[in-house]
Formats: sequence, structure tokens, C-alpha cells
Amino acid sequence: MNDNAQALAIFESMLLIRRFKEAVIDLWATVETEGHRHVYIGQEAVGATIMELLREDDLILTTHRNHGHVLARGADPGRVVVVDDSPRTCGFGAEIVALVAESAFDDLKAPVVRMSPPDIPIPRGTVTQTPFRTTPEKVVGAVRSVLP
Repeated sequence: MNDNAQALAIFESMLLIRRFKEAVIDLWATVETEGHRHVYIGQEAVGATIMELLREDDLILTTHRNHGHVLARGADPGRVVVVDDSPRTCGFGAEIVALVAESAFDDLKAPVVRMSPPDIPIPRGTVTQTPFRTTPEKVVGAVRSVLP
């Protein structure tokens, strides 16, 4: 890729991140809740440039705040997988899914997939917890389930 094409790809990625974050801010204003939106406004160049320079087989590890990295890597914002180790009912993941359903339902291209432990008492100890743990294989399967 030549320098001009790469610069244009970075700019388009920055614009996607900015528009996505502006939409998050607008949607958040319609929800009666307090808290932080974890926006990325003003930092778009960081994620867009880094993701443009990664190889196809490079992996990323990001945080709750860096939606921009995921978008710049090519994720479709119309497909959502929520992975959460809190209880399925009334857990943090349930709140995220509810917020997405309330504010962006018409923009989704697939149903939201939620991964969380079942609503049963989970025994203590590594061996007994194993069937309930979130594994990379389970996350990959969930992500594949929302892809076209």
C-alpha cells in the first residue's frame, strides 16, 4: 500500500471512530442513568494508526474504553457480543445488552450474543468451575455466531 492510500485508510478509520463515538454520546443522552461513556474523542489517530500498521495475524488486547481500536481493526458496529463473568440475570453484561437493545436495536445486523455463567450457584474450586468459565474457544464461537 502506498503512503497516500495508507494515509487515506487511517483518515477513514479515524472518521468512523469519531462518528461512532458521537453516536454513543447522543444515545447516552437518551438514557436516564449516570456514569461514564468511555468515549475516545480526540484519540482517534492512536487507534487508527496502530491498527493500520498491524499485520493480519497480529492480535490486540484492549480495554473497555478502546472501542476505537476494535472499529479500526475492522469490527462491524452492528454486531455485538458481550462477554461477562457476572451472573446472567442482573449482571453487568445484562445491563450492556439492555442498553444496546433500547438504544440501537434498529441498527443491529444480528441479535446480541451474551456470554455469562448460568443463574445457578457455581461451586468453588478450579475443577468444578471449569464448565462455567469463559474460554477463548467459547468467545470465538460466540463471535462466529453473529458473523454473516
